[in-house]
Amino acid sequence: MTDKEYIIKCEERYEKELDEIADKLYVDKAVKLVLIAGPSCAGKTTTTNKLKKKLSRYNATTYMLSLDDFYKSPEFAPLDEDGKPDLESVQSLDINYLHECLHDISIGKSAYIPTFDFNLRGRTDNYYKIKLEEDDICIIEGLHALNSEIYRSYVDENAMYKIFLDPQPYEDFPFTPSGARQLRRLVRDYYHRSAKAEKTFSMWPSVRNGEKKYIYPYSDCANEKINTFFEYELSVLKDEAIKILSEIKRDSEYYDKASVIIEKLLRYRAIDPSNIPEGSLMNEFVKKQ
Repeated sequence: MTDKEYIIKCEERYEKELDEIADKLYVDKAVKLVLIAGPSCAGKTTTTNKLKKKLSRYNATTYMLSLDDFYKSPEFAPLDEDGKPDLESVQSLDINYLHECLHDISIGKSAYIPTFDFNLRGRTDNYYKIKLEEDDICIIEGLHALNSEIYRSYVDENAMYKIFLDPQPYEDFPFTPSGARQLRRLVRDYYHRSAKAEKTFSMWPSVRNGEKKYIYPYSDCANEKINTFFEYELSVLKDEAIKILSEIKRDSEYYDKASVIIEKLLRYRAIDPSNIPEGSLMNEFVKKQ
């Protein structure tokens, strides 16, 4: 079996689950909003795009909405226990306007969706319209998509289908589930967000704290839970992760942590990321070819 064939085989379960969900949504005409949530680096963006593509075979128009576009400017975000903006809190979103938009979308009225510019750290003047016709669906993705505070009393429960994504490695995997996601984030943020490993390490405790408070408590209300871990992922992350972690100096507080991760990665055979097929979830987390 070639590396490319191995990767495709590893992804079969995930693809099958999305196919089955698309079939369910086609049958259940009451569903208007598909809510996709999960912790950091669970693959929300790719899963949303894939599900949209799979639904297109039924000739219905599928819209996508990211909760990130409803962020308030940081100066209006709630503060955490240290007095810093708590960007992990659901209250960092413009909840009132979000309620209005989700209600209008669910009953077939026009909703005007904002766009948030993370470079400018604020909302732009550009809005786009979503108006669902009879067979249309809107997929909503974001950390807080399953938090009942964003839809309670505003959207009919029967109009929603909730999906929770969570990468859960196999038993003898050398990292915890959060450690596996942190490794994804180390490589992704280095190449796609200009963030070195030390920054990712420094932010991770806050990310994990936010997940425990605001994300995982709502996982049990999901109609479907999808494991977005792939058996091959350490192999495609290995070389770049070791390179990134090796940049950490001996005097860094994260040097020992980086050394432990490198030691674990060295046990794995490297696979060239170019073997990852177009459209794979793991393309979110590898160096651009």
